[in-house]
Amino acid sequence: QFEWLLSALADRISSLSSIVLRYHNITDKSLQLLSQQLPLLKSLLTIDVLGCNIVGEAVPDLLNAISSSNVRILILSGNHLDQDVGIKIGEELAYCPLKILEMADCGLTPKALISIFKHIVSESCQIRKLDISGCEQFTPEQYICEHIEYALQQCPKLERLHLRKVGLRDYGLTRVIEGKFGVLVTHSAKLTQNSCIKNEIMISEYL
Repeated sequence: QFEWLLSALADRISSLSSIVLRYHNITDKSLQLLSQQLPLLKSLLTIDVLGCNIVGEAVPDLLNAISSSNVRILILSGNHLDQDVGIKIGEELAYCPLKILEMADCGLTPKALISIFKHIVSESCQIRKLDISGCEQFTPEQYICEHIEYALQQCPKLERLHLRKVGLRDYGLTRVIEGKFGVLVTHSAKLTQNSCIKNEIMISEYL
């Protein structure tokens, strides 16, 4: 299906600015083909493959190809990625020019999250918005939030971080808020007005 689409658009492929294939069964094989075609897609800015039954084998290769392209927005939400894929995604982010990366409900593991927040502090990383909502629930110790706090302290480019449905608790919330003054953090926990004032940070509430 995806191969047919690229063939049908052959005459206009260089002028495509976005590819949106939400809820189509394109799988990883199609992503591999897209990675190969990216050098020809010189005007492409957005790739949206939300809910496309992607398990992620081809995602690291896609991110690698994006590093030498003009793509700035990648939406992978709704694809349940294999455990090791998230770690490789984190490694690729260190050199990736993406500004928006959405991976909500991808089942990211703690190891994947550590890899992601470890590598987005790279000077070459351009991420402005990151959505990891719906990852594996944080443990009661909330140790993942210490990695998030460090990344926010070291990564002033990050403007929006979405953390809905992750099991965020008071300790973890404090670590995230104190990580970076002024970053917009969205989550599913109910905050009191006092906590917002105390931490001097804008919080969007998702109940």
